[in-house]
Amino acid sequence: MSENETSLQLVEHQGILKKIINFFKKISGKKETNYTFFSDIQNTNNTKPNDFFNSLKFTEDPEEKKLLKIQEDLEKIGINQKNAYNLTKELTEVQKEKLLQLYNVQINALNTKIERLKSNIIKIKKSI
Repeated sequence: MSENETSLQLVEHQGILKKIINFFKKISGKKETNYTFFSDIQNTNNTKPNDFFNSLKFTEDPEEKKLLKIQEDLEKIGINQKNAYNLTKELTEVQKEKLLQLYNVQINALNTKIERLKSNIIKIKKSI
């Protein structure tokens, strides 16, 4: 070894995906080409990375949350006219209508699920 040479070699840092691609390129005999990987994109596009995540945030409607709480309380104490009146007496007519719509949406979803399960049962019975 000469004085200018060192025993340490310069190693290029590669991601696992790039190593896998290079491995398959060596097998197929193709020369290595430069690809842009996700880590490279993250390093170059650090301008406002949270904008995308902020756009995906779920904002819960406080009115809907209140209606779901009323529905949960009704199911806990038992659904009857007295309990329904006590829990909904402070609601406006619009809120009562929304509560009714909430129940209708849930009922329709359950009916759809029941029909889907019935059709699956029929398919299984026919195959047996």
